[in-house]
Amino acid sequence: MRALVLVYQGSSDKALEQRPVPEISASTDAIVKVTRTTICGTDLHILNGDVPSCQPGRVLGHEGLGVVHQIGPSVTTFRPGERVLISCITSCGKCVYCRKQMYSHCTSGGWILGNKIDGTQAEYVRIPYADTSLYRIPDDADDESLVMLSDILPTGFECGVLNGKVQPGRRGRNRAAYRSNLFTDALFLRLGNSNGRGKAAPPRATLLKGVRDAIATMTRGYEHGLPA
Repeated sequence: MRALVLVYQGSSDKALEQRPVPEISASTDAIVKVTRTTICGTDLHILNGDVPSCQPGRVLGHEGLGVVHQIGPSVTTFRPGERVLISCITSCGKCVYCRKQMYSHCTSGGWILGNKIDGTQAEYVRIPYADTSLYRIPDDADDESLVMLSDILPTGFECGVLNGKVQPGRRGRNRAAYRSNLFTDALFLRLGNSNGRGKAAPPRATLLKGVRDAIATMTRGYEHGLPA
């Protein structure tokens, strides 16, 4: 069985190719059939030849949603057929950095999808450490909205809201906070119009609650609380 993938072929060069569907190579792997993916600014850096760790021939992409197609014998959290969100960061859950919740520094993971291993801009993708690198999503959730949770929303939240120390009512020239506010408005617009059928967007408060709930789920209950 073969699948369509987007492949980096060197600086400013890319191509669609047919490749074999990836296989389980470690007992903790899962194979996910991708239903939604998107492009990141990092992918543009790769295409510009600015990421030396990503070599020509690599399948791009580190964001997406999908359906579990196959699991390794050590995977206990997921089963084939379940809908999942793919984290842009792969985490083993056991190394010194993962135990400190510094998952991007995972000694055998981190940002490897679409960089050091084949990524999500494909019909199928192999996800290492599936139990700690995938998140189950409800069957009735909207794919086009949730795909932002792979990278865009958590990156904006950490870099803009947390590092920018954004608080309700706060004003200032903090660039991170300003960009976070722009991102938040754009996200609300995107979520509110995701059905593409011309319906009125839900109230901002309703969208905010949905975003807060999604972040809480992704972070397993953000212990410091979220801005109201």
